[in-house]
Amino acid sequence: MKYKYNMKIYADKTGFPLVGTREFGLFHLWPITKIQFERFISETNNFGDKWYDSILKLNPRISWKFFDRNNYEGLFITGITHQEALSFAYWLGEGFDLPSLDEWRNFSQMLSTEGLPELPASELSEHAAHIWRKLKGFSETPTKFALMQDGLAEWVRKGNRYVGLGHPRQCFHANAWDPLNDEIITFEKRASHFGFRLIKRQANDY
Repeated sequence: MKYKYNMKIYADKTGFPLVGTREFGLFHLWPITKIQFERFISETNNFGDKWYDSILKLNPRISWKFFDRNNYEGLFITGITHQEALSFAYWLGEGFDLPSLDEWRNFSQMLSTEGLPELPASELSEHAAHIWRKLKGFSETPTKFALMQDGLAEWVRKGNRYVGLGHPRQCFHANAWDPLNDEIITFEKRASHFGFRLIKRQANDY
């Protein structure tokens, strides 16, 4: 299949997939998982066990080996603030950031138009490759596979403030949001349905 955007799959330093195009730079294919965030915690010692236990109570961990279509939201880190998401971005590498509202929506529309490349042979970690195969098995569309539909609410920038975009499943968080039209505002300190993915805008090498 020929892709208008010349999409390629890369891996971040945790072995999880980034979609690379000249137009968008690098964009995480999925929201950040607990596997990725736990590596960040272990390498930085920024957060203690008590803090993380409180996060897991909002959205308990499930096994990356045994998740299914009924519980996959448990793979992903939720309940953190946008400041904590930006701390992860700084740790992941230079240039990583929360996407803007328009960047998130444009990436979603690109996926719905273009589809996705095949699973790369060796770029991804064992965890990520297994998640890829299982999600692909029950995702009807590219945007559902990327969890931009039936995923989480995700932190994005809107000017000098932060809002959410996304469309969680009703069984995870009841809503009527259209991510291409509705912005999600939360007044909770920690919202169990809020996660994030990152962008790296420097696109010169992609």
